[in-house]
Amino acid sequence: MSDISAIIERIKESIVITRSANNKSGSGFYVNDRGLVITNKHTVELNSFVRLTYHNGKETDATIVLADNDVDFAFAVIGGVKTEPLTLQNSDTVKEGQQVYAIGHPYGYDFTVSKGIISCKNRVVKGINYIQTDVPINPGNSGGPLINEQGEVIGINTWVVGDADNMSFAIPSNTVKGVIEMLNSKFDKLLSMYYCPVCGFLQSDLIRTNAGEYCKNCGTLKVEKKKEQELPQQQAAQAQTVNVSLVTCPQCRTANDSASNFCKNCGCKIK
Repeated sequence: MSDISAIIERIKESIVITRSANNKSGSGFYVNDRGLVITNKHTVELNSFVRLTYHNGKETDATIVLADNDVDFAFAVIGGVKTEPLTLQNSDTVKEGQQVYAIGHPYGYDFTVSKGIISCKNRVVKGINYIQTDVPINPGNSGGPLINEQGEVIGINTWVVGDADNMSFAIPSNTVKGVIEMLNSKFDKLLSMYYCPVCGFLQSDLIRTNAGEYCKNCGTLKVEKKKEQELPQQQAAQAQTVNVSLVTCPQCRTANDSASNFCKNCGCKIK
């Protein structure tokens, strides 16, 4: 039998707190040994940069390099560091009733561990496959790992049913494995490529016209990345630049940008 307490203590070093420009927090973890972090798209919103806090209290800034608005994942990179990644298990092998754990930062209570079971291993919601659990998930858990008793990641915690009692959903690890392989193959170029904060697309070239440069995927005007300005005041500046409309969360009534599928405040699915 594995010593889950020892395993959790060890893997905490690979888990981070994420904080965006409006000081909203979430969770994330390393998926390669060169500084690649995964989290949820709704935790980074329209930011190009995110601040990470480690278990030892150290902080650093990371650059967002890719995101998916529908599945709700995002990747960030810290350049020039060595990191210890978590192991991604084959999520197809999970079983209903299997005991699992979530590690994250609910309501600012950093590195909180919660426990539950897999309620449904293949729950399809609006065309997207999730692992459904009864693990308590709260604001701040978003983007953190769902692990098995060996400390292997089987999912990325992402949203809950707000009116229910512990109906939580995680992106299966197999959903992101191919994306991680693609990012690893381009890793040396990632920080020089353009990430569109609206649609999450990563690109080497943009559409160029006399009026400016535009994202190849969604056509949004290129957003200039200025970390020293964006981290403290990025949200308002970018929202004005890209003219993103707002939608209201049906659960907590928080205003979210129209590119989001999940509420930035409570994690509820909003469309």
